Amino acid sequence: MTEQNNIIEIRNLTKVYGDSVEVRALDDLSLNIESGEFLAIIGP
Repeated sequence: MTEQNNIIEIRNLTKVYGDSVEVRALDDLSLNIESGEFLAIIGP
């Protein structure tokens, strides 16, 4: 078993916008960001 040094851990994240019309921006997202890694999140 390896030791993980997660700084951020996301499990099953979902984000839905709208009422009458649903827009799924994120659907069941899982993500690990470990110590020493770099990450950029960009978008409109």
